[in-house]
Amino acid sequence: MLEAQDVEIGYESRPVIHHASFRLHEGEISGVIGPNGTGKTTLLKALSAVLRISAGKVVCGAGAERRDLHCMSRKEVARLVGVVPQLAEYGGAFKVADVVLMGRYPHLNGLFSFETPADMKICEASMELVGVGHLHDRYMGELSGGERQLVALSRALAQETKILLLDEPTAHLDPKYQMTVLALLRKLTRDRRLTTVVVLHDLNLAARFCDRLLLLNRGWVHAVGTTSEVLTPENIADVFEVDADVAESSDGYPHVLVKGVTNRYV
Repeated sequence: MLEAQDVEIGYESRPVIHHASFRLHEGEISGVIGPNGTGKTTLLKALSAVLRISAGKVVCGAGAERRDLHCMSRKEVARLVGVVPQLAEYGGAFKVADVVLMGRYPHLNGLFSFETPADMKICEASMELVGVGHLHDRYMGELSGGERQLVALSRALAQETKILLLDEPTAHLDPKYQMTVLALLRKLTRDRRLTTVVVLHDLNLAARFCDRLLLLNRGWVHAVGTTSEVLTPENIADVFEVDADVAESSDGYPHVLVKGVTNRYV
């Protein structure tokens, strides 16, 4: 479980996230949606303790094992939280296998410890799972943007954390790989009982693959709930400033059809 308790985040004196409170559960994919510039990436950085919060708590675990992530060391956090950034850049001189192996660093015993055959096996399995095993010896600089994102996902899986945070993991992927990656995330989340948080722009992808949605509006949590509870014409109009119809698709998911903008000057 991952819980934000009245979290506030800002850059210098400028507040970005205001009094955010929500609870995300294991075995579920939670999608973070909202307009550009509303604080989605900032919130994700706070949930991974990369960005310090100015107030509140980010708590993980359950019962007596509940801990505040912002009171833990970076290595402790890295054993619990895996992150796939929006633009995964690891330097063109690294081979794919080397980047994925970086995911095992939090599990090494010391500064001068080396990866074991078991670590290597975990990395190979994660590459095969994501579909980049054939890129094992390729250099990152040779890969497309989509391939680099898949390698970043493989690295996060090799980290073997219970919480997985992904910032627009489908941004550089074609429709086939968008569906493939999100279906894989859903399966892994359920099979491994992960708590997965995904920032998405495509509302229909969010509706299809997420169990719950967190809708942000100008740094405030506008709505939290199931996809059907959050993706309503009213919420979409209030936050995205567009008129939209929301109907149930043939496979049972909400489907959003945008008809036009609500601002008559556009």
